[in-house]
Amino acid sequence: MTIDYEHFRGMDWDARVTTFASLPAPEKAALVRTHISRWLDAHRAALTPAQVEIIEANIALVCAAMYERPVSHDLLRAAKQLESRTATLLSREQMREALTMHW
Repeated sequence: MTIDYEHFRGMDWDARVTTFASLPAPEKAALVRTHISRWLDAHRAALTPAQVEIIEANIALVCAAMYERPVSHDLLRAAKQLESRTATLLSREQMREALTMHW
């Protein structure tokens, strides 16, 4: 199944959750990278260079392996470290908007 980002964004919460769960790992990763990239494009002018860099690092980390089970310990460790670094540079609201499906 291939899903268009705009169509996905237009779904209600329950439909997004159900649809996301049904996607293969590479499509989940592509959808998440698209979302973060679009958020960055929309907010770039208001962000510091360090904030832009951390968002780009988050985009780079998103890969199909994040959505396959089991997730490697190295990938989990890298994600936790990046999450901690991100929290020092972005507000909770920015992190929620940019890095989660709660948009």
